[in-house]
Amino acid sequence: MSLNEAQSFRLHSLSEKEEREAIESLYGVPMSPTDTQLTYEERIKMRRLLDDLDRKEAGGHKEFDLAKPPVPQYHYREFPFVMYHHEERIARPAKNHEEREKMRAAGWKDEPFDSENQPPELTAGEREEAALVNRLLKKHKEQLDVLLSTEQQPESNRKRK
Repeated sequence: MSLNEAQSFRLHSLSEKEEREAIESLYGVPMSPTDTQLTYEERIKMRRLLDDLDRKEAGGHKEFDLAKPPVPQYHYREFPFVMYHHEERIARPAKNHEEREKMRAAGWKDEPFDSENQPPELTAGEREEAALVNRLLKKHKEQLDVLLSTEQQPESNRKRK
């Protein structure tokens, strides 16, 4: 009879009795290969033991979804605090309270500059037109009507006058 055809092939050198004793000492409950009827207390003890072993083994291997990687918990920190200089349109962090107060005294602000509401860059012609509109808005109503009527006349009529 070859080795593969053996009825009870074992990789270790323990006898059945020694194997049973090793399992009993490992799990802490008496186990016999023929007796699978455990008492309620033995089953609870076995479950607790297995849960403890599972927790120990799972400590090194945490599974997570690659689409939703774990995010570290947020901890509030007051500094560094970003300060904004609106005239120069730059931002710089303040490392502590004293530096923040110095920056405030130098014209820096806590509120960020609003990049969306910045006036667009105007061409030279657009700037002249805007200056004209500003002048017109500052005039009195009667003067405004006169100026508007002269602005709406064709250039040829304006040159004749």
